[in-house]
Amino acid sequence: MDYTVRRARESDRLNIVKTLAYSFEKVLSPLSKDMESFVRIFERGVEPERFYVAEQNDELIGIIACTDRQTGMALKATKKDCIKHLGLIRGNMAYKFICSDLMRSLPYPETTGHIDVVGVLQHARGKGVAKAMLEAIVKNHPQYTDFILEVESTNAPAVKCYENFGFVAFGREQPVKFMRRYRVLMRKVIT
Repeated sequence: MDYTVRRARESDRLNIVKTLAYSFEKVLSPLSKDMESFVRIFERGVEPERFYVAEQNDELIGIIACTDRQTGMALKATKKDCIKHLGLIRGNMAYKFICSDLMRSLPYPETTGHIDVVGVLQHARGKGVAKAMLEAIVKNHPQYTDFILEVESTNAPAVKCYENFGFVAFGREQPVKFMRRYRVLMRKVIT
């Protein structure tokens, strides 16, 4: 598979949120089957300067975002946008899910890079895209002594990818009680 990994640009904003929505379709679909609703919800709240993208033939096939304690999360949504695009009940549920799962702050030192989101489109999975994006993050952020991320416990291919890249599980949490799932917390120390 021939692709490039590069820093995202402001002009990538819409394609970043499309890649995000369709990469996380399985997680988001209980709230709505219409992924374009999530594209509209996240479009104004994505911060492209925190993202790297994998691109193949002018198509974004993967995204990754890295933040730290000072910069905050790379993705935000408003309750108003959630309700506007999903209706009152689903919008409120989506906002609670997004806040507790995607926009929450984690306590970690200033020397730690937080991998906010890693998303690869279905047709590009298993081809090293996530690994190449992780390599770009580590290479281009020498200020961090370690990196942390969270991954769905049920996403075995992602857990394996991160383990192969040197991430080690150090905890787990269940951010959304009603979804009957938990997230594995993983860390990679840079030596």
